[in-house]
Amino acid sequence: MAKTSQVTIQVQISGDGETSTYNPPAVPVLNAAAPNGGTVAAILAAGNNTITPPAGSTGVIIIPDVASANVKKIKGVGGDTGITIAPAAPTFLALGSTGTFVINAVAGETVQLHWT
Repeated sequence: MAKTSQVTIQVQISGDGETSTYNPPAVPVLNAAAPNGGTVAAILAAGNNTITPPAGSTGVIIIPDVASANVKKIKGVGGDTGITIAPAAPTFLALGSTGTFVINAVAGETVQLHWT
């Protein structure tokens, strides 16, 4: 059976007498051919970990443990400098192709990958 995924992003800010809401114009992100499997555990070793998206995926939500303090970077290939992501907060990564990417971790850790 075909699956469809939908990722919705909304930013809400409130406090000090102000409230604002922002809905990015390209949201929701839809994939009418979403991959099977949902959330899977990825056991990261210290160093570079090559991740291969499943067929049909257009994005991934990387979900570390909420108590993680381990620095993690997203890279195109192992030799890249990479972009540091929040160690304990989910990160949505929209994929432009079905090629691999790298999660570099300073220490071993299990993260959840939710493919969209």
